Order: sequence, then C-alpha cells, then structure tokens
Amino acid sequence: MGRTCGIIIIGDEVLRGQIADTNSFFMCRRLFCLGVTVARVTVLPDVVQDIAEEVSRFSSKYDIVITSGGIGPTHDDVTYEGVACAFQRSLEYNKEVAEVVRQHIPRDHRDDHPAYKMAYIPQGSELHYLRNESGERVCKFPLLSVANVYIFPGIPAYLERAFHYLEKLFYDPSSKMFVRNVFFLEEENNITGTLNDLVCQSPRVIVGSYPEVNNCYYRTKVTLQSQDEDDLNQAETFLKSSVGQQVIVDYDVNSNSKAGQRIYDIVELRGEPHLTGPVTEAVKVIEDCFNRYTVEEICVSFNGGKDCMVILHLLHGALMHRFPENTPAIQAVYITCANPFDELEKFIDDTVDRYKLNLWRYNGPIKQGLEQLTIQKPHIKAILMGTRSTDPYSQDLKAFQMTDSGWPQVMRVMPILTWNYQIVWEFLRSLSVHYCVLYDHGYTSLGGQHNTAKNPHLCYHDEAGNKNWYPAYFLKDSALERTGRT
Repeated sequence: MGRTCGIIIIGDEVLRGQIADTNSFFMCRRLFCLGVTVARVTVLPDVVQDIAEEVSRFSSKYDIVITSGGIGPTHDDVTYEGVACAFQRSLEYNKEVAEVVRQHIPRDHRDDHPAYKMAYIPQGSELHYLRNESGERVCKFPLLSVANVYIFPGIPAYLERAFHYLEKLFYDPSSKMFVRNVFFLEEENNITGTLNDLVCQSPRVIVGSYPEVNNCYYRTKVTLQSQDEDDLNQAETFLKSSVGQQVIVDYDVNSNSKAGQRIYDIVELRGEPHLTGPVTEAVKVIEDCFNRYTVEEICVSFNGGKDCMVILHLLHGALMHRFPENTPAIQAVYITCANPFDELEKFIDDTVDRYKLNLWRYNGPIKQGLEQLTIQKPHIKAILMGTRSTDPYSQDLKAFQMTDSGWPQVMRVMPILTWNYQIVWEFLRSLSVHYCVLYDHGYTSLGGQHNTAKNPHLCYHDEAGNKNWYPAYFLKDSALERTGRT
C-alpha cells in the first residue's frame, strides 16, 4: 500500500459553503502521483479542540498528515494552536519567523502589528523554506511541520505553490502506481457486466467506473490502477477487446496541461496533419501579437462560443510554449448579451476555473462594453478574437486590424480568420477541448435565448418517432452554420 496520508481541511468558510474546497482535490491528485495513498479527508471548523483531536488521531494512524487553512493573523486562525495542543506542546515565539513577518508590515507598525501572531508556532516545529533547483528561496515565509504533520496555507494559490516545491518530502518511489483511463460512448449500465468480469479476472488491478452527464466526449470513464504494469496492460487489453473499439473514445484528459505540446506538435508536423496549415497560420498570428505587445497588453474576447474557445486554447498553448517555467495568466473580457443561456453562463464559469482566467465582465452591446473596457483597463492594446471571414461583415478583415472609426481604438487580432466551420470542430475535438454542452444539443451558433434556436438541419427522428438533434459537429454544409440565429 505504501505510505498513507490523512488530509485535514480547516475553515468555517468551507463548512458554511462560502468557499469551495479545491485544496483536497489538488493534494489527492498530486499525492497519488507521488505514490502516497490518501486514506481520509476531513473538514473541520476553526476550533482548537477539534483540530487537536483530529491531528492527534491522524498522526497516530497515518504516515503523513497535511493540514490546510487556519494560519494567519486573525482571531479564527488557530491551526498552530490546535497542532501544538495535539502534541501537548506550547506555542513559542520564533525570532526567525518574526523577522520574516516584520519584513511584510509597514514600518510604523513593526512593533505591535497583529501579524506577529504568526511568529508564535508549535514548540519544536521544523521550518521548510521553498527553494528552487539552485537552492535559492522562492518564498520568504516557511512552511512548518511538527512530527509527521505538515501545516499548509489555505489559499489555493499559496498551497499549490508550496506543495510544488515540497512534494519531494512525500514521494514514495517504492509504491509507484501505473494508471490508465479508458473512455466509452456507452452508458455505465451497458458495460457493467464486462467490468465485473474484469474485476474477477484481474485481482491486482483496481478498477473504477465513473458515469458522466453532459460530457461532450464520453459517457463513462473507467480507470485501471496497478503497481504491476504487465497486469495493467492485460486488464486494458481485456476491457477494450470485450467492449469493442467502436465505443471507445480517444480522449485526452490532460488537454489543458499539454496544450503547448499538442499545438506545437501540430505546427512541427508531429500530429494531426490535417490541421497543420490552419494551426500554423493561427500560431504565427499569436506569436506576432506577442512581438508587438506585452502579455499585459493583450486580452481575449470570450463569450463561451466555439470560436473563442479555439482562440483561448491556442493562446493558452502559445503562452505555455513561450513561458514554460512561469506561464502568465490569460486576461479575458466577456461582453454579455441580453438573456444569455444558463448553460452558457455555467460553461463560462467552468472555463474561468479550468484555464485560471482573469475575466472582466461588461454589459453589452459590444460597443458599450468595449468603451467600459478601455476606460477601466487602459493598458489593454490588443484583443484576440474568434472572428472568421465567413462571419457577417468580416469578409474584408485582416489578421491585425484596428477597430472602426467611432469605436474605442484597440487592435483586433484574429488568428483564425481563414478557418472554416469544419476546421473549428476538428481542432476542438482532436485536442479534446471543452465546449458548451448546447453544441451537443443541436445549436451551431450561440447568441442570446431571444435570437438563437437549434439548427433545423440537424434535426432527426429516432426509432420511436421522437424529435432529436445531432451535435453541431455533424453539420456538413458550413453555409448553414448560422441557421437558427436571427
């Protein structure tokens, strides 16, 4: 089984539903990759006694204990006190930590600032500084551990950064786990018998089955895990041969993290040859944009549609390729339309999380929203757009073109101007890019609910005579793309 870990999430705000806990998900995923088995995750309020009891219990039961949250200068930051109580230790003033705190507070409050509370740490704590491969500190404030308990911050960005530099403390090379994911168009109920046979035949392989609702690519994900790669290969072969290749989906679960590699593989003729020309042309425009403007001067026009998803993914990949060590966040502007679809609004929120977007929202119409953008964000000089020459009034546009006279002046950058409808869908689906679920329900072009309907050319009747619609990528005649829009 290897090393075990218990995770304790601390914070009243999590229990009240005021913030979503993403830290446990992140740590469970990373620890699994490190060969560590997460045995339990618990969420606690900011109560010293509750923290002390859980830390004490976890510390005696698991090899590693990780806490997240409750460290800071405010009244409800009591994790240090709880951990100290768990080991029957006191809090002691640490001059080394106090000096770090002192450097982050105003000069005129350096003697009595509440932040000095963070310098009172559990007696016998070990200080872990985040260091790069050259041994240089990348963060002044240390992470603390007491015995086998590691005390992480609660803010996700800080926790993920600290975990990145300290995960070597948890790595267990003796318990490496091999993992495969297999994705199916079939509902879980239709492959349950095969899964049961697989479990009986492969006792040293852990089989997981997860149905999906409203997923654009598959209906069921099956995970196979084993410490023996040969066992894993045999299990995968049995599963695929038993179900049949016709229902297996070629889906890349790491499409976001591999975006730079996948896109530049296409450019360099190492994948998806049918997309090489269009992707190369689009990447050249984006790289030209980087040469003309700083990243801070660029944003993406994003409304959740298929074309702007292409632009977003291309920009994401280009930034990863250009800045592999520290990829900057993408700035995006969303100018809302009247009466938007609920599904589209949810997709936009999900995309913000998926791509870590810095998204600015302004009310439409477009000219009004653009005026607000240029007033409130005057540093923006260029906006990447998913415009194609087949869009209304776009046949004469160029890849770089200033806004028209009478509009706020900003450079419009249009990397996919020469793409057609089919290439857009080939790109999205070949690279497993997420898109709004409405496109799977017969919509081919999205606006507001008041002016958008399902495309009648995708309508069909099933065997029972019920009306239904094919997904948008089934449309063969690109001239019919905007049918349904008024």
